[in-house]
Amino acid sequence: MTREIVVVGGGLAGISAALLAADRGYSVTLIESKRFLGGRVGSFYDRESLQWVDFCQHVGMDCCEHLRWLIDRLGQQEDWERQKVLHFFTSTGKHIQAKAWPLPAPLHLAGLLLQWPELTLQERMRIGTTMLAMKRLIPSSLSPRATGWEDQHVVEWLRSSGQSENALIKFWGTILTSALGEKLERINLGAAHKVMVDGFMATRSAYQLLVPRRPLSELIGQGALQALVQAGVHVQLSKSVSEILLDGDKAKGVALQDGTKILARDLVIAVPWFSVKRLFESQDEITTELWGATGPKLESAPITGVHTWWDRNWLETPHAILIDRFCHWVFPGPSEDTNANSDRGRGGGYYQVVISGSRELPKGEAALVEQRVVEDLQEVFPECRSSRLLKSRIVTDPNAVFSVAPGHGKSRLRTDVLSSRRIWFAGDWIETGWPATMESAVRSAHQAIDSIAES
Repeated sequence: MTREIVVVGGGLAGISAALLAADRGYSVTLIESKRFLGGRVGSFYDRESLQWVDFCQHVGMDCCEHLRWLIDRLGQQEDWERQKVLHFFTSTGKHIQAKAWPLPAPLHLAGLLLQWPELTLQERMRIGTTMLAMKRLIPSSLSPRATGWEDQHVVEWLRSSGQSENALIKFWGTILTSALGEKLERINLGAAHKVMVDGFMATRSAYQLLVPRRPLSELIGQGALQALVQAGVHVQLSKSVSEILLDGDKAKGVALQDGTKILARDLVIAVPWFSVKRLFESQDEITTELWGATGPKLESAPITGVHTWWDRNWLETPHAILIDRFCHWVFPGPSEDTNANSDRGRGGGYYQVVISGSRELPKGEAALVEQRVVEDLQEVFPECRSSRLLKSRIVTDPNAVFSVAPGHGKSRLRTDVLSSRRIWFAGDWIETGWPATMESAVRSAHQAIDSIAES
């Protein structure tokens, strides 16, 4: 008899879990409460410009092996542009290009440190020695939680390693805030280690960006749906789970809000951290077993995408990482250009500005935020000064990622924590050793389905 699995949640983790299970011969039902797949990885339609625009820019890296698996599984290798050059811009507009030198890792990015602006020779040397010390800090065989480094502020460790305040702001803050969606003073050492070691020092290509060429609504919302249907997955959209059904102490399926019951031998719960407790509202024993009486204590970190339309193009690079500025990233609109090595930005006058860890942005003050963004861009990019902003739209996701503040790991569940009940967990917030990324979401799905197969 074919083993039946119900996957609750249609984000990247749920999509990946359903595909993996179907590929292994399981009978799979995927339930998603929204009208579309993708969760936080999606797009909205702008009626004025007549284009689909991503909620917020999503970017992968070559070190994200499980994300690359999903891209391959969906047949979208040509839909993600590999950008081998990182483009940094200083607060005064100086452009720095970083790419791998013909040296073995971790020396391949020595040019980045040598070119980094507004640092003294001593600061550059201390950054280099600290990065090497960080590489030796956590053995790859141990998870960050096992070492205890998830409970320590990275800024404290960096100061103890001799990092100056200038280096903290100009170098460490730029890289870590952009990568983790959180302010430097709130980042834990384990998350910083994952970015710096796996993202920059592990291999010569680890740092290379994977940027979608088409809107995420097409790649994930439509592309993943097509792949799931072709794999034989029964996809139910606009369906909400009201209750986890138990037979004794084991799961036997789910009940939907419309009264439908779907039975299965195994459940994969692939919803975000801020939604999972609701599924167990009628099972206090399980909630207490997982976290105690209060439920998950993970804190959310907001990320803001400022969508801007201009009367002309003004960015000549495929992205911009801003050093010590109000804005952190700038991306042109998705490109259909098939030349993956092209370094010229495209987008027809549309640019998305990303502000990470944006909890301090003034709420309800769109005009003020727009003014600060425009001033920031025009101070960094001379070409922008002669361009006219036609309109903007500000989209803040208060739950974009979970905060990587010290102590957050204690609320991250193991995928098999309820395996005795035939319940498994997937999602970017599950214990994967990675921060809240697309990679963590897909990785958690592999963990869940591997565990089911071994059970």
